[in-house]
Amino acid sequence: MSRACPDLVVILDGVPIRNRPAADWISDLASVGVSAVQFRAPGISRREKWVRSRPMRGAAGRAGIRFFVNDDADLALALSADGVHVGQTDLPVACVRKAVGPGLMIGVSARTPDEALRAEREGADYLGAGAVFPTFSKPGAPAIGTNGLAAVRSAVRIPVLAIGGITPETALQALDAGADGVAVISAVVNADDPGAAAAALIRVLRSARPGGLT
Repeated sequence: MSRACPDLVVILDGVPIRNRPAADWISDLASVGVSAVQFRAPGISRREKWVRSRPMRGAAGRAGIRFFVNDDADLALALSADGVHVGQTDLPVACVRKAVGPGLMIGVSARTPDEALRAEREGADYLGAGAVFPTFSKPGAPAIGTNGLAAVRSAVRIPVLAIGGITPETALQALDAGADGVAVISAVVNADDPGAAAAALIRVLRSARPGGLT
């Protein structure tokens, strides 16, 4: 599967959405152009993470889209995931790479140019920059704004995905600030029609970046 960075990553915690299992939504997301989903479920046991993420991984494989795991290299390996995303308080990228080997993509969260540069030097494949805008997913987290995003983008050569408060409208602002793509939670998960919400984001991204990064 391609290691090119996706232009839209939908982050799911494995909880049913609109009374439908999260895994069942993945084929819908793939059908409108989403090329990657990421499992993120903080605050639950590793056993529960396995139970929630395993059907999602299977659904992503059947749909032909990439599957990333947040903050857990062991789980990513156990699931034969396509990538793992780590934060600033997790192990350094070099340690994660040693654990997962050369085959998995590694994404790193970064809020500042210094964090971005360090991640790039250590071998990150892409960055998740943010929160760019205020977000319900991490209430109280200070937003870096489009200026902060632009600073991260200008510091590195690897792809940068904007995260935090992303909607079709703010996605355009993020792209204008230099983002190569976006990662979303609420914009899709909390929508009345998650598939339609993802499709709206895809239209914005593909119109602004013909061909995208997928």
